[in-house]
Amino acid sequence: MESGIGFLYLFFNMSLVKIMLPFVLVVSNFEKVYKLVMYVLRKIPFLGIE
Repeated sequence: MESGIGFLYLFFNMSLVKIMLPFVLVVSNFEKVYKLVMYVLRKIPFLGIE
């Protein structure tokens, strides 16, 4: 595990990886995130989203 992380240090700035990792996860799972957001928005009755 440590050797894999050390390998990442060779190619990427780790402060940048810490910032970009959440964005990469959201983009790669966009459909699931979209369904979750729409589910939550449908539960708010005064918005009128169906």
